[in-house]
Amino acid sequence: MIKTLSVILSALIFTCAVAGPSFAAGSAEERADCMSDALSICGQFVPSEKAITACMIKNKAKLSPACRRHFK
Repeated sequence: MIKTLSVILSALIFTCAVAGPSFAAGSAEERADCMSDALSICGQFVPSEKAITACMIKNKAKLSPACRRHFK
């Protein structure tokens, strides 16, 4: 379980590092506010930044308040 989470987190961080302008390459505040939501709600889409973003938009009601504010 920990190894799987580590791989997912590494892939998400890699995606953030190489992505163009998008949610995954968002500000440090956006990443801090949304990292746990991205992993728990949309982790199956890692490392596709576009799929993660689409998933989070589709599941906006499930996002934490801190993350949801970045999806207005």
